[in-house]
Amino acid sequence: MESVQNRSIQYEWLSDIGRGLLLEIYGTRENFVNGRHIIYENDEPTTGLIEDIHPLESYIISYDENMENEGIVISIGERVGFNLDYDDTGAYEPAEQFYDRCSYTIRYNTSSNISKIMDMSEEEFSNHIGNYGFKSNNEIYLDRLNIDSNKYMKSLIQAYLDEEGEDEEDEEDITSNIVDITHPVKILDNDPEDEEDDINDKSEFIYPNEDDEEQEELDGEITDDE
Repeated sequence: MESVQNRSIQYEWLSDIGRGLLLEIYGTRENFVNGRHIIYENDEPTTGLIEDIHPLESYIISYDENMENEGIVISIGERVGFNLDYDDTGAYEPAEQFYDRCSYTIRYNTSSNISKIMDMSEEEFSNHIGNYGFKSNNEIYLDRLNIDSNKYMKSLIQAYLDEEGEDEEDEEDITSNIVDITHPVKILDNDPEDEEDDINDKSEFIYPNEDDEEQEELDGEITDDE
């Protein structure tokens, strides 16, 4: 652990927002400086203390230092297990999303479980959430710690699964609109007098494969018949 002096200086450099999150963890400045975090039961702090640095501490400090940079905040969230979104409207910015998820996790999860969930690989978490009867995807994995803190709330997980289903439907719609050209295509001029010349002019036809000898032979047969 860092020296008491360094932790004391670090505490003073924090913004009110970062300090507020750390006070939820440690209860007092003295506890933070000495690395003793409090224990919660049902959202309420108890008198118990754990002589250890909380696993979220370094991420909260990094968040506090980069709060104005949405990209960095989102990256910190991904490492921890909070799936944060860009918000062009400014109604619910990533920094606010991180704060809310972090505060909830501090009060409703334990430090040992936080460490375990944070460090899970995508495959490990997929197996873990499968024990609760749910399947996982990348978006769910990115929000793993928030989901765990919310005790695998069905509506939260289902929202991610529904979003995945909507994305798949959009992809299917795009695919169904792709035209597979299997015959030469030619846009004819509107002038009927030029139509016959246009039809006989094979040089302007477009083939799926311009080097397709079989297609060229077929065109030759068409010309001979004419």
